[in-house]
Amino acid sequence: MKKLVILFLTFLIVLTFATAFAISAQTKSTENKTNHIYIDPGHGGFDGGAVGNNIYEKTLTLAIGLKLAQYLKRTGFVFSLTRNADFALAGNKRDDIYKRVALINNSEAVLYISIHANSFPVQSVRGAQTFYNPLFEENRELAIAIQNMLYVADPSNKRLAKAISGKYLIDEVAIVGCLVEVGFLTNPEECDKLSTNDYQEKIALMIYMGILSFLEKYGEI
Repeated sequence: MKKLVILFLTFLIVLTFATAFAISAQTKSTENKTNHIYIDPGHGGFDGGAVGNNIYEKTLTLAIGLKLAQYLKRTGFVFSLTRNADFALAGNKRDDIYKRVALINNSEAVLYISIHANSFPVQSVRGAQTFYNPLFEENRELAIAIQNMLYVADPSNKRLAKAISGKYLIDEVAIVGCLVEVGFLTNPEECDKLSTNDYQEKIALMIYMGILSFLEKYGEI
């Protein structure tokens, strides 16, 4: 019971900061429309991505991406989505990834978030995690800001933001951003949580708050 009270109070504190961040962000985005954010819900169409308990990654990433878009919309941000329904951007996985990168790079967006869900042969492996291209310090700071907020959604998750290379979607995007793996669909408990609207809403909120925290530090990118 004590643990639940602590978690509840922590969440209330976070929401208070979120409101303050949101007001600041709304003012900034009204004054200057450069805070254009590109949301990339991973997979889609023929490419279902990871799967667990009949939950497909493509469905989960779209649900969270659309919820994130609503948070951005409510506070005056300009946003784009690589997809807003269950479809692929090309006829094969390689061209689909190329198209996503091209859409982001050819836009006026200054920041991107690519949303995915993870899988692993060992079912006990779990936890949301952010990944970033270490070429720019801003990528690291954004990934850390979002990872810190994801900890609020699941305090048992001890994962840290991680630099990676060798992934086209991360290596070739020319603007600030990171990839968010929202959890492991191969972990039964985490998969069950991710399948609920409430937890999807919470993850979207944490990503949003991470973005606001980053922008509070860096302002216009």
